[in-house]
Amino acid sequence: MFLDRYKDMVASVPFAIQLPLMTLDGLLSSFPILLLAAILTGSSSDPDFEKQAGEAFRHVLADRVIVRGQKSLQLLQSLLTYMTWYHHRFDPQTAQFYQLLQLANGMVADLGLPRRFAKEGTFGDRGDEDVNASRAFLLCYYLNCGGGVLGYDRPENMRCIENLRNAAKLLAEVSDRALDPEAPALVELLHIVSLHRGDGNENQSEHRVPPSRSLSGWKATYIRQETSASLRSTYHFVAAYSVLKSSSSKAMSAQDARLSFQHFKAVLSNILDQKLCYLVQLGVIEWAHLITTLFLLARLESSEVARSGTAGSFGQSLLAHQYVARFRALVDCLTTQAEASTAFRAPHLLGWLDKILTAVMQLSSSVEASHVSSSDESDHHHQESAYEIVNSFMEDRGNVRHPAPREPTNVRKQVQRKDEEDFWTDFMSDWLNW
Repeated sequence: MFLDRYKDMVASVPFAIQLPLMTLDGLLSSFPILLLAAILTGSSSDPDFEKQAGEAFRHVLADRVIVRGQKSLQLLQSLLTYMTWYHHRFDPQTAQFYQLLQLANGMVADLGLPRRFAKEGTFGDRGDEDVNASRAFLLCYYLNCGGGVLGYDRPENMRCIENLRNAAKLLAEVSDRALDPEAPALVELLHIVSLHRGDGNENQSEHRVPPSRSLSGWKATYIRQETSASLRSTYHFVAAYSVLKSSSSKAMSAQDARLSFQHFKAVLSNILDQKLCYLVQLGVIEWAHLITTLFLLARLESSEVARSGTAGSFGQSLLAHQYVARFRALVDCLTTQAEASTAFRAPHLLGWLDKILTAVMQLSSSVEASHVSSSDESDHHHQESAYEIVNSFMEDRGNVRHPAPREPTNVRKQVQRKDEEDFWTDFMSDWLNW
């Protein structure tokens, strides 16, 4: 059952690792660690089992990679699978996504994957071996840019774009999986992301290109009627995010505000328009973009309300309210369907989404009620991290955690703030200028 669910989840995430076409006994014999990662990933309908499988996977990974010093493509594939739907995103005390990402980067280098794809068209007749290696190579890049840059606001650590382009071309040419023809398009979009978040060592005048110019060219080249939901969501999130990152709240033009609204609406509508089970199949990257979009939409509306003095300054009721209502309806449908089918069960995810929707409504409602008008305060909030944006509306409302009652109030708040800071800055984009 868990493996069947994993196979369904793979169809929704770019570059996700597919299990070899073998019997269960064959997988257990030849790919035991990848099999364990797949079972873990597909087990979110059973939190107790998921926890046990997660503990087993981490022990096996540490034993093979750290203690024994082994390296293999299977170990890299297993780690990337574990990270792609990283279930610890719901637990602030055990989240270590960025640390694991650096381990994956090291494994890519140790396996020589950049060298393997150094030249176009020189992959020989190794068939599935090259396809599997290219998929793992590209998935690591996807997690670096989608999670490292857009999640942690840190530089991308895989500086080998030509090698990645070669791997993407190979995957698009030989794979029959639905998402794989889009590999070159996604690599180019992720490269745009990486170019606009450097490590400070580059010649900035040579390194940076206005994001709007790069994204406009990318859209003209790659967006088609048949473009997948995941690629559309990524494009619209990056486009809106780059606009907001490149301007201050006081200086944002009405045109930029409208453009950001359009992209945020596209991200949320795109996810809502998919099949019912799509929400519970999302990988950690698109999940992070979803919850970031919800809060930034409410935040952008708050700045518009502050500037205009009236709610619904774009000629309609607050969009945040509309989308919260639509996601709540979706959660209700998933909860109802979960009673009959495990494919719709994801209690941790739906529980956190409910808390997030409540916090977004609190943010939006407080703005609508107060019509904050201080431009200085608005600009201050513009520089806050995603953690501060979220938790300024979630703390002391019982929506995140319940500290031990015997602790003094000031101690509880300090512990709560530290734990939640690690969580939100890991999985939402920091509100810092690129």
